[in-house]
This record gives sequence, structure tokens and C-alpha cells, in this order.
Amino acid sequence: MKINRVQINNFGGIKQADIELRKLNLFFGENRAGKSSIIHAVAYPFLGTCVERGYKNRKAGASMATGSNMSVTITVDAVEYTRAPSTGKVVGPCDHDVFAAVMNATQLLTAPAADIQGLFGRLSVGGQSGEIKTFLEHAGYNGEIIKMVEKDIDVALDWATEQRRQAKRDIKGAEARLQEVLSVVTIDGKQLDLVKQTPAVVNAGIAQLQKQRDTLIAAGEIDVDALLQEQAELKKSLHALDDSVLENTLAENTAAFSRAKTEREKAYKDMLGAQAKAEQPEWEQIAFLELAGLCPTCKAIMVDRRDNAKQQRKANAKSLTQNAEVAKQRHINAAHNESELQITLKELRENKAKSELLKREGENHLAKVESDLLEVAESSKSPTERIDNIDTRLAKYQELLAASTAYQVQLGSRDLAQVGIKMGTKQRDNMDALVKLLEPAGEVRKLANAGIAACPWDADLLEAWTLQSLTLQPDGIITLHDEPIAVASVSEKYMCTLLILERLSRATGLGLLMLDGLEVLESKTRMALSTVFNQWAEDYETIICAASVVERPEVKSNGERAVFWVQDGTVEQI
Repeated sequence: MKINRVQINNFGGIKQADIELRKLNLFFGENRAGKSSIIHAVAYPFLGTCVERGYKNRKAGASMATGSNMSVTITVDAVEYTRAPSTGKVVGPCDHDVFAAVMNATQLLTAPAADIQGLFGRLSVGGQSGEIKTFLEHAGYNGEIIKMVEKDIDVALDWATEQRRQAKRDIKGAEARLQEVLSVVTIDGKQLDLVKQTPAVVNAGIAQLQKQRDTLIAAGEIDVDALLQEQAELKKSLHALDDSVLENTLAENTAAFSRAKTEREKAYKDMLGAQAKAEQPEWEQIAFLELAGLCPTCKAIMVDRRDNAKQQRKANAKSLTQNAEVAKQRHINAAHNESELQITLKELRENKAKSELLKREGENHLAKVESDLLEVAESSKSPTERIDNIDTRLAKYQELLAASTAYQVQLGSRDLAQVGIKMGTKQRDNMDALVKLLEPAGEVRKLANAGIAACPWDADLLEAWTLQSLTLQPDGIITLHDEPIAVASVSEKYMCTLLILERLSRATGLGLLMLDGLEVLESKTRMALSTVFNQWAEDYETIICAASVVERPEVKSNGERAVFWVQDGTVEQI
């Protein structure tokens, strides 16, 4: 960031100044001459406030204006940036937070570690956004969250923390709704299970009671004698339907059918055997003739054997034929017997099914009659009183129906509540994991701070000022001599501030270094600082230093260096 020119009008301790800057710029003057106002003026167009207000209060309004015509114009790389009370915010050439931090490094010494660590994240997240995006994508976070983290880790952390709180509230609310779903209702001192007493079941009970009520209204008194007579006749009919004999007969016929089937199969086998024996001699004659044709020497023998087989066939033909006919007839009789038994079995099974149907119908009818008799026996009330009793029961059923219907509605709410608990738990766990990643010790913070953590101190100054024990951890803790920086001496704190400021400026690539109050340093310490200015001139485009002195210095401006004397609100180049 190369600042070419600073034009100040009625700002702080400067009445009016038009300052042409070079690479190294030194401002000298007595106390309260307006040197710091020049540094504040450089910050004002981009921050809208003096740097003394600090990083956390950077949005506060300017407190250094001395008149309504106050204005500051900064020329950066030949581009002018002007701000006055009437112009509002100016978008500068660098990140707002980066500029605010390097303008007020002193506050880092007293800020909480978490705030310092958060600041590191703001300053370095841009340079590490590629690694952060890859890390968060691998962790399963969506693009909107990644963009939020890349823009501002502190804002993302606050958002994730609030989302986690909201998820916990959602879970608590869903659990409360879940507790409201009661499956038991008490009616007339009795607890009823609404899981079993569904609206369909309750409506069936209401319909039955209504039917009884309509019957009482239509028929008046019930004829008990007729019911008793009907009960006796039904019991007699059911006794007559005793199918034990039918079942025994069915079992016997089933066994007989099995035996008949076996007998038929055996007869069929015997028939085939007898037919084969009856045909055997004829086949032997044919075989002998075939052999005689093949062997002339044995022809006489084969002819004799043929003749003997022919005589044997004549002798046995009648007997074998009779046996075959007998076996055939046995098979026919066995098949007929099996067929008749099969028909009988079918009729028996049909009769059993009819008997069971009649029995069920009779039992149902008997149950209805006995229910009517029981109702008469249990109540000696008049029909009107019994109707009133049914009306009372109907009212309780209606109450049960309302509770059952409400329970079914609550079941839907319960399902939604369970879904809400599941989603809330997932959101809570997701945000909890994100919070841990974004917290000072989190992995995303470590990635964001990698740029600054990898940027070393100025080794020459550390050695010259014997501050080798100065540490600036990624978690925001600053220590010196293994002690908190807060217990260091005033001069040590100032030197640490300069080192931190230089380190942050270099790590963020701002190209601008502004050091105020150099008179605090001892002569030896200032000499060590002056030796590194030449090296810093290679790393920075603009360096501005301010120191209080009693007398006008002898040092003069040259090609790379501009020296200024500040007195009574005016700035003069030496």
C-alpha cells in the first residue's frame, strides 16, 4: 500500500497540511504538536474513527474533528480517498480489519487471548481460504457456511453458537410436545387404554348401545318366556348337531379308502404279472426260431425246444389265461371300491362343513338370546329407566370417543415431534462440531492463523532488544520471558508492540508500517531500530514514524526519506 499524499483540513491537532510522502517518512515535534494526528488522519478515511478507539470500537464515530469543515484526503497508488463528516464510509484499497489491526497494535497487549486469536483469523483467513474451504467441504458443511467462515470467522462462530442454542431449544420444545401425548384416559374412575380403544372400536360400541336403545323404544317390555323357550330349543338343536359320530365315520372311511387304494395298486401289479406269464411261451417259440436261423448246426435242437415250448403252452394256456382274467377282475373291483369310498369321503366332509356352519350360527344365536336374558336378569328396571341407563353409557362412550380422536391427532403431533427431535439433534451436533472448529483452539482457526503463525519475528530486533522469549501463539496468548505480557515493563511492552505491529503488517501484506511514540525508546534501543529501517524499506511501500523531540532535528530529507517538523498544527518538510 503506497501512500503518495496526505491532505488534512481541520483534523485533530492539524489545522491544514498537504504532505507528499516517500518510502520512509519521519515526523518530529514537541509533545502535543499534532504528530499523532497525522497518523490518525491516515486511518480516518478508511476506519471512520481515530485509532485510539481500538479494534473493538472501530465502528464508533470520529472524535477528533475540530470543526464542521473537517476533511482528510489520502492518495494511495495515485487514487484519492476523501472522507468528511458528510461523505460517510469510504471503501479503501485494503481490508478494513487488517487496516484497523495494524493501526492499533498496542491494544493487542491488553486484549483477551480469544479476541487476539479472533483477530488473527480475520487477518489471515483470506490467504488461507482455499485450505479452509477444502477442510469444511470434507467435514460436510455447505457452501453458505463456508462463505460465512471465509468472510469472518468471528461472525461465523457467533452464528454457529446461536444455531446450537436454537437447536437445543427446538429439541426441548419437541420433547415437551412428546410428553403431552397420553395414551391412557380415566372415565368414571376407570383407566382406559387409548391404544386399544381406537375410534373404530368406540364407534362400534356406540352403535351397539344405540341399537339396544332403539329396540327398547320400539318393543317395550321383553318377552322373557319366549326367550327362555328359544334358549332351550337352541341348546337342543346344538346337542343334536353333535358331530362326534360323523367324525368317527369320516375317520373310518378315510382309513378304508387308504386300504382300498393299496388293494387296487396290488391287484394292478398282480394283473400285469399274470399277463406276462401267459404271453411267455409264445415269446420263447419266436426266440427258438430266431436262434435256429442263425445256427444251422443247432437247428434240430432249436426245433425240438420250440415244439416242447409249444406243447407246454397248450398245456398251460388255459390256466395262465384264467389267472390273468382273475387278476384283471380283482383290479377292476378294487378300483370301483376306491372310487365309491372317495365319493363317500367327499359327502362326509361336506356334511361336516354344513354341521359346523349350523353349529356356529346356532351358538351365535344362543349367545344373543342369553345376552338378552342376562340384561333382563340384571335389571328389574322399567324400559324408560333402562333407556336412561343406556343414555348414560352413551355419554361416557362419547367422552371416550373424543379422547380417542384427540389421541389419534396427538399421534401425528408425536411423529412430528420425534422428527423434530431427530432434526434438532442433528443440527445441534452439526453446530457443536462447527463451534469447536471455529473456537480459538479449533482446526479452522489454526488453518486461518497459519499465515501469521508462519511469519517470524524480525530476528535482528529480537536479538538487539533481547526479546528472544517473546511469543505470539495462534491461540492469541502473548508472553515474554514465559510470563504474560501484561507484567512486562513499559519499555518492554512498547518494544513488543512495535515487533507485533511489524509482524502483522508483514504477514498480512499490507505494505504499510506506522510507528508512533518512538521517543519512549531509549537511545540504544532507537539505534537498533534505525539499523533495520533500510531492510524494512525493502519489505514495505510506506513507513511512517513519529517521535517527540524538544529541538528541531538536524536530519534532512533525501531521495527515499522525507523528514517533517510538526509545530502548532502545521507540517514543514525539512
